[in-house]
Amino acid sequence: MIDVSDWNTPGNWSTGALPGPNDDVAVSLAVGQVVTIGSGSASINTLTCDCGLTVNAGATLTLANASQITGALTLAGGTIA
Repeated sequence: MIDVSDWNTPGNWSTGALPGPNDDVAVSLAVGQVVTIGSGSASINTLTCDCGLTVNAGATLTLANASQITGALTLAGGTIA
């Protein structure tokens, strides 16, 4: 689970490392907060996100299996595959 909004900071994750292709990721932030993938590529198995998610220009989030995002999804030039 991430505890602040920057996806690309390993210290923000409970494991101390960025999630990888075999990880099932749960993101839970306070109402109104948004997790942001600002750059680079992130590949994970599944995502359950109950907050906003923004994928900025030049960033890609690859999901291997069905996932759920219940907050606002913003593709600010980024992609989800």
